[in-house]
Amino acid sequence: MAKKKSKLTSGKIVSHSFPNRTKAVNEEGETISLKGGMVGQEVDILLTRTRKNNKKGRILQVAKRADYERESPCPHGEICGGCSYQTISYEEESQLKKTLLEELFAEELEGAPLPYTKSNQELRYRNKMEYTFGDEEKDGPLALGLHRKARFHELVNTDHCLLVPEDMNTIRKATREFFDKKGVSFYHRMRHEGVLRHFVIRKARGTGEILVNLVTTWTDMDLTEFVEMLKNLELDGKIQSIYHTETNDLADAIKPEKVTLLWGEETIEEELLGLKFHIGPFSFFQPNPWTAEIIYEKARALAGQEKGIVFDLYSGTGTIGQILAKEAEEVIGIEIVEEAVEQANRTAKENGVENATFLAGDVLKVVDELEKKPNLLVVDPPRDGIHPKAIGKLIAMESPRILYISCNPATLKRDLDIFKAHGYKMDHLEAVDQFPRTIHVESVVLMSRTV
Repeated sequence: MAKKKSKLTSGKIVSHSFPNRTKAVNEEGETISLKGGMVGQEVDILLTRTRKNNKKGRILQVAKRADYERESPCPHGEICGGCSYQTISYEEESQLKKTLLEELFAEELEGAPLPYTKSNQELRYRNKMEYTFGDEEKDGPLALGLHRKARFHELVNTDHCLLVPEDMNTIRKATREFFDKKGVSFYHRMRHEGVLRHFVIRKARGTGEILVNLVTTWTDMDLTEFVEMLKNLELDGKIQSIYHTETNDLADAIKPEKVTLLWGEETIEEELLGLKFHIGPFSFFQPNPWTAEIIYEKARALAGQEKGIVFDLYSGTGTIGQILAKEAEEVIGIEIVEEAVEQANRTAKENGVENATFLAGDVLKVVDELEKKPNLLVVDPPRDGIHPKAIGKLIAMESPRILYISCNPATLKRDLDIFKAHGYKMDHLEAVDQFPRTIHVESVVLMSRTV
């Protein structure tokens, strides 16, 4: 019987591609595709695919850092999956991202450099964090934090996270300690047992108002003491809203089957570019308000003085639609989250924007019901990009111009190829670093119809 080949190996990372794919070469000269890591690192690898010309693996640990790396300023940096670039300077990170994007969009750029804007807030920029309950190791004490690198079922108690305002660290820590002392179990995703699932914190930059949302399985647990604990925390901001969401859905996602406002106001208020927006527990809002303003200013400049009809698809709380409404004849927004649509229409009225209307529903379906045709189509889809069925319908609208805002350059590249194959050309592409210290980047594209 042939001896089974070991699935453990080690190698040196020799190349990097967007978003976070690398290749390493081991002592046998074999090339192994990996997720994560940086060029120059020597890594221990668990092979997950061992085909002769298509080997894939998972990084178990970094045996030796690259020469240009430094000690991570974050105490969780070595194990937390939330960040990727804590061991290099922000200047080096920015150059790396720019280079990877230029390689990804080489065909579109045709040799021209990619306009790239760094974030003006490197740390403490996130206005929303979604934490998970679990344990740091099997049968260990209760944890509340982010997933470990390459280990989905293990968590990191992110007591000192550098990406969030300190208020979020304080609230997260107090919540973990509260339920740990009470002996409340976390929801085990394999056995489908337990109570505690997720914990979401949102903090508005402009007002300092804070919204928290505890997500559990369906339970009759009394949360009065938990609410009082939160209300008595010493914070720079102020907790404005405390929610409890219950769901028994098997997916590891927040499905709002039952939502209860335990205390406070329904929403918190944020300010961007002179406009006010109401944010609820499930409203989409850009996670970095500093760069969100940069992105929207660029979008407004690319849209120009659009006097016609603007369709704002995946409109969230209506930010970009309201910003463009000043010049447009009419703005029609579509968003699947009903709460976000309610807040968008509410804030449009409060902001004095009378020519913008936001509709609740799936973009795939609602676009069929619209009788008007857009002069400018604005799309800001989730990370998966535009749904394959929806993109055909958008092309069929024959909008003279399309403004595409993307949080995932990889799916943007895919969608651009489809638009180009159906008569659109790219007029402008640039990137804004919405997510410092992570692999993610925001992109803004303007396309025009040529046929």
